[in-house]
Amino acid sequence: MELALNLAKREIDTSKTYDVLILGGGTAALGAALYAARYELSTIMIAQSIGGAIIDAPLVENYLGLDKTPGVELVNKFRAHVENYGAIIAEGRTVLSIERKQDLFRVKTDTGEEFRGRAVIIATGTRRRKLGLPKEEELTGRGISYCTTCDAPFFKDKVVGVVGGGDSAITGAVQLADVAKKVYVFVRSKIRAEPINMDALKPYIENGRVEIIMPVTVQELLGNEKLEGVRLSNGQELRLDGLFIEIGGVPNTDFLKCLGVELDNVGHIIVDKEMRSSMPGIFAAGDVIDHPLKQCITAAAEGAVAAYSAYQYIRGMK
Repeated sequence: MELALNLAKREIDTSKTYDVLILGGGTAALGAALYAARYELSTIMIAQSIGGAIIDAPLVENYLGLDKTPGVELVNKFRAHVENYGAIIAEGRTVLSIERKQDLFRVKTDTGEEFRGRAVIIATGTRRRKLGLPKEEELTGRGISYCTTCDAPFFKDKVVGVVGGGDSAITGAVQLADVAKKVYVFVRSKIRAEPINMDALKPYIENGRVEIIMPVTVQELLGNEKLEGVRLSNGQELRLDGLFIEIGGVPNTDFLKCLGVELDNVGHIIVDKEMRSSMPGIFAAGDVIDHPLKQCITAAAEGAVAAYSAYQYIRGMK
């Protein structure tokens, strides 16, 4: 009986009006789902996949109480916790549009489904920022990658480059240095990574396995059938087998443009300290909002705040 009840709670029902629709599958979305479910709000997460950016992290070392935990393992813990409280996860769906009709929001997905909710928490995160160079699309998967964790093993004993100066670029360089023959790190202006990540990279710099070139940008991608090298802004030309692009992300908010939610000039959702957007009933959390510290722990906290604000909003409606 207990098992049947649990399964019934997780059934995806598009005819139902949910209290909260959570758009996204990363840490902020999972944090919001946990708290919304604990407030006994009927809650459904709508996402293409579960995990977000953290799932690509080989080790998460800065989440309180969990030292050196693989990203995948941490996501599995988050998901189990959320589902244990009865929140529904509708995976394999990309949000196409959202509209408001009277006091309800309607979210349409690429599966042709429509979900209705009294409040919406947007935690759709970002997509990888690209260099915007000719041949970048054609060479993606043929030497160009946006995921070090996914593709590093393919470059054993090869010469590779990493573009970026943040934590993802530096941790990616560390991971690549364990398998590649040589790793170049191309930094546009300055390194912004945490000291602990730079400390991990330092031995590879000292033994010559890693070389940082800065300030510099990649000006041209060389090769046709596959990546063969790069030409830099300082005039230098390097032969490379692979290039990993780690220069941040662009907010996934394109589907919001017709709704009228206020965005900044980059596309982040503008929110107040309670994660409320410019439109009543719409809340946001995680990398889809602009904040100086984009970390797993802050995303989870923002999701919790958004859920609390949604709870207060729905209480006011009822």
